[in-house]
Amino acid sequence: MNIYNSHFTNNEGLNGGALYLSNNEKPDTNDAEISMKNVYFNNNKANSFGGAIYSDYNDFYLTDAINIRLINNTAEIAGGALYSPSHGNKTLLYYEDLYLESNIGKSHGNDISSPPSYILSKNEYNNTITISSGSYLSFVFNIYDENNNILKDNNNYFTFISVNSVINSTQNNGYFQITGKECNFYYGECQLNKLKILAQPGQYSLKFEIDNFSKFNTKIKIEEEYKLIITKCKDNEIGIYSRNGLLSCEVPICYSNCPIGTSASCISLNTTYNINSPKYNMCTCYEGYTGNDCDQKIFIDIR
Repeated sequence: MNIYNSHFTNNEGLNGGALYLSNNEKPDTNDAEISMKNVYFNNNKANSFGGAIYSDYNDFYLTDAINIRLINNTAEIAGGALYSPSHGNKTLLYYEDLYLESNIGKSHGNDISSPPSYILSKNEYNNTITISSGSYLSFVFNIYDENNNILKDNNNYFTFISVNSVINSTQNNGYFQITGKECNFYYGECQLNKLKILAQPGQYSLKFEIDNFSKFNTKIKIEEEYKLIITKCKDNEIGIYSRNGLLSCEVPICYSNCPIGTSASCISLNTTYNINSPKYNMCTCYEGYTGNDCDQKIFIDIR
């Protein structure tokens, strides 16, 4: 197929505003050669993917392409200029062959885009995480394409993709309970900020799985895994047992007039488990502060 000295302007389609290229199941037509020279794609629109070109053609990368200009093309979802639904750059033209300007992918990928390839968290936990039972962990995940670009997803197209937390005990007697373990993507981020783990002290593994990626023809990868060590309560924590006998370590609660973290701390005076109440905890002023509400600074006259 030869396309020479051509202009594709003001065209519109569901996928590929101007051109839609797919693989042909007939083997004798799969290796068709394509030559494109002095071709202009201007002001084309796709209602889904690939404002100018949508390509699922495996040999598109072999195209003899010279002076291909893609300007002011728009995709309602992704790939303002060019989109491929497959992983692997064989279905795309090389960047070096293209002139790209002012293309828009309303969800993500203003110029060239492909489906999600993998997911990473942007938290900086070490491979081993040590927490007391009942503590919270927080993760924020981003979606990347195969070219390592973050898919910002301005239109919330990826809300159907979710990240699920999976915990396993490395000990036979490890019993645990997990809440807040799942999140969905909004504006390109999956915020797992209420992951709470109640467990018997011991060693566990924490990893993540991806659910609901069936809209794509390849699996999204997520490979993060952590060694999780659950400990007993710290000295400044109060132990609260759940109905199933699991211990949750809580920070002492004081009355609202206690300026915790500013000029005071809340300390438990209770020596028994299962009670965390301002009635049994004490608001203790930091050094240099006094008063019922720890709001008065102590000044020393050194004259």
